[in-house]
Amino acid sequence: MDYTVEQVDRVGEGLLALPAVEPSKRKLDKQAAIARLKDQIATVQQRGYTLEQIAQSMSGLGIQITTPTLKSYLQRARKPGSRRVAKTTRRLPSTPRREPGGPRMAEAERTTPPPPPKAAKPDATEGAAKSTRSEFIATDRERL
Repeated sequence: MDYTVEQVDRVGEGLLALPAVEPSKRKLDKQAAIARLKDQIATVQQRGYTLEQIAQSMSGLGIQITTPTLKSYLQRARKPGSRRVAKTTRRLPSTPRREPGGPRMAEAERTTPPPPPKAAKPDATEGAAKSTRSEFIATDRERL
C-alpha cells in the first residue's frame, strides 16, 4: 500500500504530539536493566555473593536471568568503549584537533623529511607457517 505525503505528514505530526513518557515508567530490556543495576550488583559481589547467587536472587525478585547472561551483560555494561557510552560521549569544543603541518606545529617538524621506510626481510619460517596452516586446515576437513 502506498501513502500520500499528506498522510505521512499527518502521522509525523501525530507522533510529535504524543506526550513524553514518564522516565520511571520507561520499559527496559534485560540488558538495560542489568546496566542500570551494575553498581548494586558490584556491591553485592563485594559482600561475597557469586554471580550465580545474584542471578538466582534476581530471578526470585522478578528479573529472570541465567548466570551466563548476567555475566555477559555485566561485561558489556562495564566496558568503557561500549556503544551506549560512545553515543553519549562528546568532544569538548574547546579542544581543537591538531592537523599535521598545522599552525601549532614547530618549524623544525615541518621541514624535517620523514625517515625512509625499512625494507622487510624475507622470513624463512614464513613458508613453514603456511604449510603448517594448510595441513591443519586439511586435517580439520577430514574430521568433519
